[in-house]
Amino acid sequence: MAPLNFLNLLAAATLAVIALSYSPAPVAALSPDSHGQIFARRGVHHGMRREPASNKKRSNSKRCKVRESSSLVSSSTVSSYTPASTSSTTPYVAPATSSSSSSAVASTTPASSSSGSGVWTGPKGGLAWPNGDTGKLSNWKTGHMTYLYTWGSDPLPAASNAGFHVLPQLWGDKDTATFSQNIGSYTTPTYVLAFNEPNESGQSNMSPDHAVQLWWQYIEPQKANGHKLVAPAVSSSPAGFTWTQEFFAKCVGCTIDAIATHYYDVSASDFIAYQNKFHDEFHLPILVTEYACQNFNNGPQCTPDQIWSFMTQTTAWMDSTDWIITYMWFGAMLDMFNVNYECQLMGPDGLPNTLGYRFINGY
Repeated sequence: MAPLNFLNLLAAATLAVIALSYSPAPVAALSPDSHGQIFARRGVHHGMRREPASNKKRSNSKRCKVRESSSLVSSSTVSSYTPASTSSTTPYVAPATSSSSSSAVASTTPASSSSGSGVWTGPKGGLAWPNGDTGKLSNWKTGHMTYLYTWGSDPLPAASNAGFHVLPQLWGDKDTATFSQNIGSYTTPTYVLAFNEPNESGQSNMSPDHAVQLWWQYIEPQKANGHKLVAPAVSSSPAGFTWTQEFFAKCVGCTIDAIATHYYDVSASDFIAYQNKFHDEFHLPILVTEYACQNFNNGPQCTPDQIWSFMTQTTAWMDSTDWIITYMWFGAMLDMFNVNYECQLMGPDGLPNTLGYRFINGY
């Protein structure tokens, strides 16, 4: 019996070592399914990341734990990105000759004018909404909420009936047919969003050259219908900014009215610096179509108090910044996938929870 017990213990210890060495596969970011309404994560959600640094994999933890420092810029650099008092709603039109350098892009600044007026005027709050065409949308519409998008192009009548301005998006290659079918339903001028995180392999995953091709085929024609055209929303890793520079340089003759950004990290001052960086480079209004107090650098996640501080600081700044068109917190959903669950805006009944009521009411 003694030798057998020893072998059993040895086998159990070996299995424990194997279990501890196992790392689950990362989960994914939002993309519309075949119905254009319900979404699934298919890879990591790409937020801020230190590069080149340790190049660590992002944690798959769904629970809170705050990062010591930001991955993009330190808070002491925020002053170097002072927002301009005015910006432009004049569409960006690329130069006659393209260049991949940032100086070439920056030199094509459109004529200066106030950016406060978009397709609509009014409160800037919005919802990133993956929950389909539900009557519960009326419970999310307040005087602070104006915009809504679904990562797809479904017109979402319930949202329009509730008073939201729905923004269609061409998520990527797999949705071109659906987008072509749906875009004609948007007869009132709106913002048309292009491509979700094209710099990420788990998202729309395309080169700037391919994005330019899709832009000309599907997005640029919408200008003739009175819509405003929004440049692709890259992830907030440093590679995303470089991707956008290349896209602008290569999209020769494209009409670009605004840029969409995504941001995931834990510093409000770095969030502000990030938006200023895009605005200073491209001189266009910005739609923040995903953001949350989420650490993708294997550090601690935001606590509820830290989330509330991050939300109030960033929304106050965006409300007072004329070139921010809208902002959409990531969290109006039951499944937060790999984003900090403390950032969730929705309760189990599909209605706003405490944080959700705070966000949709602007306090």
